[in-house]
Amino acid sequence: MLMKAHKLPWILFITSIFFTSGKLGATERPVRVSSCLDDPEFHSTNIANGLSCKEWGLRGCKGPSVDVAQILLHCQKSCRGCADKKPIRTSTTSRGVAIDTGNTTCNSTLPRIAFAINVHSKETFEAMETLIDALYDPEHLFLVHVDTKFSFSARRASAVVAGRENIQLLSLFSLKWGEWSMVQPALSLMTKALNLDAQWDWFIHLSGDSYPVLKPRPLRQRFRDLQGFNFVSASFMPSGLRPMAWDEWDELWFKRMYFPNPLFPQTSLMHYSGSQWIMVSRAFAQFAVESLDEPASVATRFRTMHLARQSKKAKLMPDENFFQTVLMGSPEFRRTCPPRALGRPHGTAHAFNMTASLFLRMDEHYPWNWGTQRFESDVHSTRRWGPYYLGVFDLRAIRQSGALFIRRVSRNVEPNILHLLPADSHAAIPDIGWPSGYGIAVQKRQVPDLTPVPDTRHTRNGCVLDRSWGKDGKVVCQPSHHMHEGDCVGFCSDET
Repeated sequence: MLMKAHKLPWILFITSIFFTSGKLGATERPVRVSSCLDDPEFHSTNIANGLSCKEWGLRGCKGPSVDVAQILLHCQKSCRGCADKKPIRTSTTSRGVAIDTGNTTCNSTLPRIAFAINVHSKETFEAMETLIDALYDPEHLFLVHVDTKFSFSARRASAVVAGRENIQLLSLFSLKWGEWSMVQPALSLMTKALNLDAQWDWFIHLSGDSYPVLKPRPLRQRFRDLQGFNFVSASFMPSGLRPMAWDEWDELWFKRMYFPNPLFPQTSLMHYSGSQWIMVSRAFAQFAVESLDEPASVATRFRTMHLARQSKKAKLMPDENFFQTVLMGSPEFRRTCPPRALGRPHGTAHAFNMTASLFLRMDEHYPWNWGTQRFESDVHSTRRWGPYYLGVFDLRAIRQSGALFIRRVSRNVEPNILHLLPADSHAAIPDIGWPSGYGIAVQKRQVPDLTPVPDTRHTRNGCVLDRSWGKDGKVVCQPSHHMHEGDCVGFCSDET
């Protein structure tokens, strides 16, 4: 359903769409018994008796063989959504046992995901359609928020949701960079997801121009392995998978200069920052939403601080620090670094090497950064700090990062990456990197006006005057961060 805060000339064209777990259409669908058993190869409406317990991989199964009744009982007990269904009916046929799919379905034991997708332009709307097509699974929930400043037709909206009852489009907030409005869509979609569906496991907040690294099933398998962790950072952060603490930033970095420490009087809580695009558990999503109803909570006090600063024209980018600070202020949710060996119990052939949940390229325009080559669009060439468009030459870095999503992609800038992703696994991603040396001219681009200058205030070397900041520009120096030792920077450790 597409909802708008004001002006609904097209609302009659779209019917209300609500997500219903396990809803069956008019045609028969196979009961996915195999999903209950984590067997990706077997999807059949006819199951033969007499398979061994080992062949079925049935947990807790004893004896040399197992009959269909035991399999179905296992499914009904273990699968989400089966508890409120009618019993599965079976009948004997010449080919084995036929399962009546007309009155129930046995949903997968793999985690279900509530996707919250942000759209703010024609470009991100078009990219969002590609993103949903790559991610689509009828067991997931898709909530799309469209910035109220961007208008689109009812026909275009209808095409997105057509035949897919687990997709909703909403348009509620006008977003302004650096202000509290940047957090509101995520919080609103969290609340809506919690109210719509009681059975999803992960809340994933993405920009419309994001894209999955893995295909739907291996992606769900990876999130099954990651249950118990939360991800609120991205590849461009010096702290890796975890959010970055206030005292780790360079003393001259605004994310340290603009916040007090401790964050609130008579507490020891620091400010933490990361990425706007987060992947968190249902439990944390519910905690974050409910905390805003408690006057003394970290969430409420931090929101109040942001709104007070915002009234004085300060832009403190709450979308990059609200969820991070709430999460790190809550010991039960602050696990952000899975161990390397994670995943082996489920049969993965190699260690769970993961340095980022989201891969994107940012802030590479300064001379001390590595990023001299990238894909660019003429329309966005003035965005020197990023995020930059990704393409086939970024595949090696994506593969090595172990990231689950990437941003930013566009069919109009570099469509080839969309032919190679999503993949069955990170190992299946082609090992293609940027050419060494001067490389290739991907596209003519504007050279940033970065004039080398001495920093007389702080006596640092290698500083530049960046004229993209304000009227007179801004002196920017290579940062010297103070990273906490042994705290999940780079590859994760083998410890939980």
